[in-house]
Amino acid sequence: MSPGLLVLFIALLLGMQAVTTDMYLPALPMLTASFGATVAATLARTWKNILLNPAFRAFSALSICSYGGLFTYLAASSFVYINVLGLSQTAYSLVLMASALTYIPGTFLCRRLLVQKHGASVTV
Repeated sequence: MSPGLLVLFIALLLGMQAVTTDMYLPALPMLTASFGATVAATLARTWKNILLNPAFRAFSALSICSYGGLFTYLAASSFVYINVLGLSQTAYSLVLMASALTYIPGTFLCRRLLVQKHGASVTV
């Protein structure tokens, strides 16, 4: 896909977002009021049920640990690679690019292998 076509596609998506928001936003108060979603007691009860759900807690813990490790690596790696190991800024940028290029397909491969071999519920 050419860059110009990609920019046009993104612009169309962003333009459609504004149209759909204008269409559905006025109806939102009526929809939420009919479900009682704005009542404080309903909100508290719903959040309590969500937070007490063991599956939610397990998936949340996994996400927190995964993204916590990722952001720690992103925040600290420049200091370690440049100041401790003595890499140049250009070499560090190549290391970071290689990390990103292996992280993305690794995530897809891991997801596929875990679900095929063990199933989603056993994996968590």
